[in-house]
Amino acid sequence: MRANWVAWAIGAGGLAVFAALAWQVTLSDSAVWRFDEEMAHSAKGHAENHPEVLDFARSATDAGGVPAMTSFAVFGALLLLICGHPRLAGIWVLTAAMGCVLNVSGKAFVDRARPGEHLRDEAVTERNASYPSGHSMGSTIGYGTLVYVGFVLLRKRWAKMGLAAAMVLLVGTICWSRVYLRAHWCSDVMGGAAIGIAWLAVCLSLASRAPFPDQQP
Repeated sequence: MRANWVAWAIGAGGLAVFAALAWQVTLSDSAVWRFDEEMAHSAKGHAENHPEVLDFARSATDAGGVPAMTSFAVFGALLLLICGHPRLAGIWVLTAAMGCVLNVSGKAFVDRARPGEHLRDEAVTERNASYPSGHSMGSTIGYGTLVYVGFVLLRKRWAKMGLAAAMVLLVGTICWSRVYLRAHWCSDVMGGAAIGIAWLAVCLSLASRAPFPDQQP
């Protein structure tokens, strides 16, 4: 019961951060806007002088894109089905799919423009609305769900902690890449991660209310 309250508190916190940033980015001269512009120009200057870092960012960002996250969810769900864990498979697919709907709705509602063409890296091809970042939100949900599955099925504590640490590092790298490539403003990425955490916490809290039939006692 306490774990559920913690999850709902995390969800509420993530939603509050998302809403606060969404309000700030609608203001033309807010502190968030000024911070975003400073970060974008700083990232552009650094990328122009460090091509090896730029190449790494271009590769890392693909791990959070729609093709990667869709394939990841489908493959993960199929693997769980084959291994006899249908409920975990359903949770993974539904959490990811509804998270995608939530992201599209958020973009349409806030309708914030991405960094201008003069700022964006040439590898950035997206032209849809900017807030919240789909890469940061999707990777938070997708790789976060993997951590949850690992915590349910893995027995060794070190394996659970190792998986969680690796996924946090991966999601953090994806989020960083979106800012470094100027595909998004920094607050877009922060907002995407915040709403991703909120959505993940709520979904997994609801899912954990009943024990899994294949879960070890």
